[in-house]
Amino acid sequence: MRLQLYQEAVYILIFVFLVGCSSHITNVTSSAGVRYQRSPDYVIYYSDGTGIFESNTTTIDKLIFRYPSNTRGFQWEVSPDSKKIAFSLVDNDFEETTLSILDLISLKSWQIKKIPKGLHFSFKWSPDSKELAVAYASFTDNKYRLEYRSGVADIFITSSVDSTVKSIGCNVSKSVNHWLTNNILVVGDGNFLYGVNRQNCSTLFSLNMIDKTKITFSPDGTMIFYFTNVPVYKESGGKIDMTELYLANYDGKQPKKIIGYRYDPHHASWSPDGTKIVCDVRSLEWTDVRHIAIYDLVAGKASFSTEENDWGIPISEKPFWSPDGTKLLYDQTYELLYGRSAYETFYDNTYQTGSNSYFVLHKTLRNLLTNQKEVILEGSIHQNNLLTQAVGETVFWIDKQNILFGSAQWYKIYNILTKSVYTFSPDKHPILIKQLSK
Repeated sequence: MRLQLYQEAVYILIFVFLVGCSSHITNVTSSAGVRYQRSPDYVIYYSDGTGIFESNTTTIDKLIFRYPSNTRGFQWEVSPDSKKIAFSLVDNDFEETTLSILDLISLKSWQIKKIPKGLHFSFKWSPDSKELAVAYASFTDNKYRLEYRSGVADIFITSSVDSTVKSIGCNVSKSVNHWLTNNILVVGDGNFLYGVNRQNCSTLFSLNMIDKTKITFSPDGTMIFYFTNVPVYKESGGKIDMTELYLANYDGKQPKKIIGYRYDPHHASWSPDGTKIVCDVRSLEWTDVRHIAIYDLVAGKASFSTEENDWGIPISEKPFWSPDGTKLLYDQTYELLYGRSAYETFYDNTYQTGSNSYFVLHKTLRNLLTNQKEVILEGSIHQNNLLTQAVGETVFWIDKQNILFGSAQWYKIYNILTKSVYTFSPDKHPILIKQLSK
């Protein structure tokens, strides 16, 4: 009798243990191939149009800041230490903009400035998260960039510690572009970027922006890359603009073309350690095919990743570095055809798409240390270009394990270690996501 009671107790304990574990299993696949989804180990700060909310696995969504009536959220920027959010609210009647800061630890918020209707504004956090630089000015929006007019304008710095506000008197500069260090701001007037002292806005260097786009500073602030447009005339007589990628010192001096217009580079970004630049480039062999290219600053040259397998030659584009710089995530699109000759005619623009061909779009993760690749999300696009299984756009890496994807139908968080996918509503616009410690 005692043995029977002992066995029953063991069975109950095993049952309770399994039930308890089921709520923490990352993903379970049934015999039918169905993947069951667990509650995620994330805290998500999001806006739904009424305020800023906190969502996690243990409580219902919590409102931490309610927007005043008749206002809408417009722009958010998280501090580098992920403890504060700077955001703007627009009055629906008067189009006046209010800038505020929300402390995610204390949940205290304070207003730092009201900006009248019709003025352009920008704001950037300092690297140490203790200050926010804000600029506003009147402007004319031409085809290529904002051109600032004389009139109402200011650049000021507010403390996120004691909420003090100080104008730094940048008369010639009307926008905040970047912080090089805690003491050096990069500001602009639409035609030039200026490195200035954050105390009095004295100019340390100037950088001509004419004929340059997407000027991007390296993580240590010593270098920049930028694009230039090159008009190319086709045999038919038509003209198209191709891009070239340049590398230069932080002040624009000693420019060096690193990828020419024949490759038409796009979607460039610095590696986290600032030693490499990744982008996608046009194939010189196949029309309309793009490859991933990595320029190594130490070696002084670019390597091109041309890929081909049983599915054919993929279009590889839109690369994203992982936060530790060891992986690249990018889009790969295949046109599923039959036979090498079909691929050749398709990529030479002579193949007529038949009823048996369709596109497949993958999110591909490449380990730069081992050169191994894996598909982490897959979707298909048929001839009529209707998405039958959307994979969405890569929004950003949350950390070295988690990636956020977005579409018109959903947001998805993908964990590359556990292969788990957490999906939430597109109405919840994510501002900041953290994985909870276990």
